[in-house]
Amino acid sequence: MPERRVCRAESFCNTPLDRKHPDPASSRHSRTAAVGRLDGATISFMAALHESIDFTEKSELPRGWEEDVFRYCTFSGIELEGEAFGGILSACTVSDSSWYWGLFNLTRFIEVEFRNCVFSGSAFAGCIFAKCSFQGCRFLKDNLNADCSFSDCLWYDCEQEGCEGMPRQFASEIRTHKR
Repeated sequence: MPERRVCRAESFCNTPLDRKHPDPASSRHSRTAAVGRLDGATISFMAALHESIDFTEKSELPRGWEEDVFRYCTFSGIELEGEAFGGILSACTVSDSSWYWGLFNLTRFIEVEFRNCVFSGSAFAGCIFAKCSFQGCRFLKDNLNADCSFSDCLWYDCEQEGCEGMPRQFASEIRTHKR
């Protein structure tokens, strides 16, 4: 079986095809040409870590953010439609934002505070919510009258206050606390 490596597209992999030029700087080939020679190799983009960044518009989100890790970040006033997110949010705050037809697949929400967010027709599948709080959030039907869905999600020590339209199976698994 041929050697397979996972690498970032912007870096070189030491595959059998690259062994003629082990030092990319000594090669007369461009970075693009080197990546093109990786025929048969598995190229995968690795998730990036974003820390302590304030995002206030969709255009500020980094390219390829859908699988990234965000720690200590704030998302305020972000409006997304039909976007998917399967990364990790850790110790982040999401406020005054809306997700229309959002798809959260295997997303990890750890100590995330959701304030005044609107989720319309969004789907949460296989997600983990740990120590999250939902304040004044609304879970609404989309234009096709479909509710938000939560399938195979796990909840650990989460809380809600003043939320509207939260599905029963979700609301029953969250403790309600007053602060």
